[in-house]
Amino acid sequence: MRNIILPKQFSIFSLILFISTTTLAQDAHYWTEQYGNKSTLMSGSVVGSVDDLGAMYYNPARLALQEDPTFLISAKAYQNVSLKVKDGVGEADLGTSVFGSAPTLAAGSFNLDSVKFLKFFHGHKFAYGFLSRTNMDYTLSLSQVETLDFNDAWAGEEAYLSDLNWNKSIKEEWMGLTWAIPLDDKKKWSVGLSQFLAVHNMSSSYSQNIVAKEDGSGCVECEVATYELTRNRSTTSLGYVAKIGLNYSSKFIEVGLTYTTPKAGLRGSGDTYYRQILTDYHNSASQFSNLAEIGWGDAQSATHKAPMSAALGVGINLGKNIISISGEWFDKVDAHYAMVPTPFERQAPEDGTMILNRYVDKRKSVINYGIGMEWYLSKKVNAYTSFSTDYSSLVKTFEGDSFEETDGFDSNLFSADIYHYGGGFSLDLKKIDLTIGTVYSRGIQKVGRIARIPGENNSDSGVDLESTTDMVWERWKILIGFSLPFYSFGS
Repeated sequence: MRNIILPKQFSIFSLILFISTTTLAQDAHYWTEQYGNKSTLMSGSVVGSVDDLGAMYYNPARLALQEDPTFLISAKAYQNVSLKVKDGVGEADLGTSVFGSAPTLAAGSFNLDSVKFLKFFHGHKFAYGFLSRTNMDYTLSLSQVETLDFNDAWAGEEAYLSDLNWNKSIKEEWMGLTWAIPLDDKKKWSVGLSQFLAVHNMSSSYSQNIVAKEDGSGCVECEVATYELTRNRSTTSLGYVAKIGLNYSSKFIEVGLTYTTPKAGLRGSGDTYYRQILTDYHNSASQFSNLAEIGWGDAQSATHKAPMSAALGVGINLGKNIISISGEWFDKVDAHYAMVPTPFERQAPEDGTMILNRYVDKRKSVINYGIGMEWYLSKKVNAYTSFSTDYSSLVKTFEGDSFEETDGFDSNLFSADIYHYGGGFSLDLKKIDLTIGTVYSRGIQKVGRIARIPGENNSDSGVDLESTTDMVWERWKILIGFSLPFYSFGS
């Protein structure tokens, strides 16, 4: 083997981490995105008091209080998202940030009062809308060099150069129709139903390459071992979600209650590529010194599940000010195979082992809550302040070394709890209701080793498996929204 020369300074641990992300947290959280102008600045705490067309998402029963059937809502939001790793190299903090568009809602409303042959629907309210439920895209790249005593057949320690690249993108778009009707003449009680088609697209590309060099001083042809792991997958699924809402509205208090069905899968497809190569690797902790597993093709099944949920919200009128409090419970999702590729047989050694390479998803039950204040400043200006929780639902299901296990992988990275803080203003400019503001979000998670060396779980490997560092996720979301024409909800 040709001698590979590594600088002496690489004999100690070195780490370079680059992460670009738009909304990494959405893979684990249900309250990351909010919809509608004022609802966004209220951090989603508006189940009982929503007064824009975010009602079709938060509480469809509130649509029955709409007075102007030609209302159209539009918003443009921008966000700056960063993911940083503290003390990545020495005392330096590593990471990056990305500025770009944020998911928003576009919706309109109408009624059928002027259609004579549809008298049954007179007095009913309808809305249509399109929203981005999830928009996540990140890249993680890591390089590290370690000096460890792994290979039993080589004298002394070895130098390990490891490169890892992980790309993941998730986009889910909802398109829906909302129906609502008051249950009494004074509109104190109302009921509504929203139905959505959800298109979910996910792609993930994970690759790790390791080169191990015998660290014998003065050797002319040092031994070299290599390890390669690639797991790529992509899925597309179509699902159906319905939300039922009930609302009570009075002069002093408003109460909303909603139930959201679990996502019903209508169809799904996917494809995958799997590659694992190990050559000239001599470690008693590994059952292989040489290994070849390569397979690709369409998936036998692919699905994306979302749990049922129930929400309760209260809006309290304090003179000209309004306080909104909401909470939402999300059910658990039992462990299931989110993707089942076509199995293939290991190429080397030819021992008949079938590589299943299935991916697992599992979610725990969480309760999110939020509180927001709408402050009356003048006839034309209102201010908003808010806070909400965004607890992670993901459950890590895979703990082993990848080369030891070839089934049951998950793809979780960031699963910390997140907290959102919102604020802004709305301006009544005659025919235009303009809303401007921002939402700041933050979460911190301790992470261990991301790049793994085959056999490092061996107690004699010399790897510090307990070492951790903080991964910090932050987002600034800036909203500029408008409504045409302006209308009011409620009595």
